[in-house]
Amino acid sequence: PTPGMARLLVEARGPDGALARDADVSVAGESAKAPDGWTLLPERVTGPVALSVTAPGFGPASEDLVLVEGAQERRLRLTWLPRPVAVTVTEAGGAPVDAEVRLAGPGDVRPGATGADGIVEASVLPGEWQVLVSAPAYGARSVPARVEPGVSPVAVRVTLDAARVAVTAQSVTIDESIRFAFNAAILEKDSFGVLEEVVAALQLHPEVTRLEIQGHTDDRGDPNYNLDLSQRRADAVRAWLVERGVAPERLVAKGYGVTVPVATNDTEAGRKANRRVQIVIVARDEAAGAAAP
Repeated sequence: PTPGMARLLVEARGPDGALARDADVSVAGESAKAPDGWTLLPERVTGPVALSVTAPGFGPASEDLVLVEGAQERRLRLTWLPRPVAVTVTEAGGAPVDAEVRLAGPGDVRPGATGADGIVEASVLPGEWQVLVSAPAYGARSVPARVEPGVSPVAVRVTLDAARVAVTAQSVTIDESIRFAFNAAILEKDSFGVLEEVVAALQLHPEVTRLEIQGHTDDRGDPNYNLDLSQRRADAVRAWLVERGVAPERLVAKGYGVTVPVATNDTEAGRKANRRVQIVIVARDEAAGAAAP
């Protein structure tokens, strides 16, 4: 800087430490743009000044300071403002669905219901959110939504299918088989959809605190091998559910091999019924369900 003059670098960041893009910096009534979250202001005379910063999606920040000769820096930390999120819920054919919508993330948001257009809006703080949607006769869905700082609505679209999963007093029932690669514990991709519905169902039922994921096989092959295969398949389902947000302490995996058939092993239909994964409820805490939003 020119001798006797001051030069000021201003930097604006959000609560997470990320630079606040498209910020406006005002010093002594003169404004400057900080598109990348920082700006080097022109030289000015020394003395007291008022500094303020605004940015889309953030609350303003201000500071009174005294400029001294030479280069100096000021780092202001901005607060986030809530950003609108618009959730649209439809069925597979595109028709709107009357559904309940819950948002779980870095803040408390009251559940909402879609209107006749299948849309419900809420204002949430930036961060990682989970949008949980449920409706009678439809399977629940849980989808992630990342909300960045900003002012325009974030659009989230959720498509519901007919229900394939239900939570009863004793178990989480699944209307279709969970499929694996032949003679292996690798989940087939066409089972991901129903497993996602299981995740959503467990999020809707926090009172279910402990579940046993059971693996079963038919009687073909060596019993010890079948027992090991059923354990590995139960473990694979548990790992998939945990990876998608189900608390690991809620789930235990156990393989039963050929020991608990539900049909005869003398027919292909019976063997197919015996090759299964079941999810059995082991413990409940009704107080946890009552406390859920």
